[in-house]
Amino acid sequence: MPNDLSLEILFLLFLGLFVLLGSSPVLHRLIALVGKFMRGARSSQGKGIQDEQDELNRRNWKDSPLNDHEIMVLRKIALAGGKGMSRSALVASLYFQPAVVDKILGSLSGKGLIRLLRPYLFGERFLLSPTGQEYAIEHDLVPRVSQASLRKG
Repeated sequence: MPNDLSLEILFLLFLGLFVLLGSSPVLHRLIALVGKFMRGARSSQGKGIQDEQDELNRRNWKDSPLNDHEIMVLRKIALAGGKGMSRSALVASLYFQPAVVDKILGSLSGKGLIRLLRPYLFGERFLLSPTGQEYAIEHDLVPRVSQASLRKG
């Protein structure tokens, strides 16, 4: 028969694990809320040199055309829709090296065509920014649905 002290310790460990697992969704939401608050506080501060450079890149995205790899990644993200795509999903679907995907994502982010979304503690998803959506529609990277094609269906 197990010792009463070891039984008490096992019970307390089980109870602690049960409470932690039960409060996990609440903790994720709290961490996301704190992250949004911190990003808002950082954006309300004055612009730095890097912010000015990013703004310059966003203004000049029409001047510098995208290369083929950037277009492929942008198309994949555009076709993913509002949920976006993770870095690992991009690597798996395009068969690129992770370093190449990181470089492309950095370039697209610097041009203001994509944005990073961190919905959870350990997840990152890439979505089109409003500028990226404009670019994707302008360059036919996403299929268009017309009223005539809707009536045929």
